[in-house]
Amino acid sequence: MALAELLTPQRITLDVQLSSRKRLLEHLAAQLTRTDNSQLDERDLFEALCEREHLGSTALGHGVAIPHARLNGLDDSRASIIRLRTPLDYDSPDGKPVDLIIGLAVPQACTGNHLRILSELASCLQEQAFRAGLRNAATAAETLDFLQHWQQPA
Repeated sequence: MALAELLTPQRITLDVQLSSRKRLLEHLAAQLTRTDNSQLDERDLFEALCEREHLGSTALGHGVAIPHARLNGLDDSRASIIRLRTPLDYDSPDGKPVDLIIGLAVPQACTGNHLRILSELASCLQEQAFRAGLRNAATAAETLDFLQHWQQPA
């Protein structure tokens, strides 16, 4: 799956305690800029994530959200996974709080790739087994291993 190629162990945090959606987006921006060789600014990414959320919640239902942003100055697409210890209200279409967040940052000019990644990710996240695998992984390495071996049912 393409998601595994966009991750590093440093951009996966499990069982994090965050108090609000704002704190979540701050944590996500920090995590997505971690191990960053471009000069991507954490504050710029946070603001871009917030701007996208103001257009409408990126929650999909089933306790999952995909906050994402396109940015100038970013050379490659990247992802981050945050699993919350306590779910947060996220204006989800099913009314359920969110505990599994997959964040994306992609270059500004990467529209087609961005949409392909989001579509593939949303499709996988509709699968209960996929969500369970992400929720049950004990470590970042286990999470990456799960993603590298995931095959969506036909």
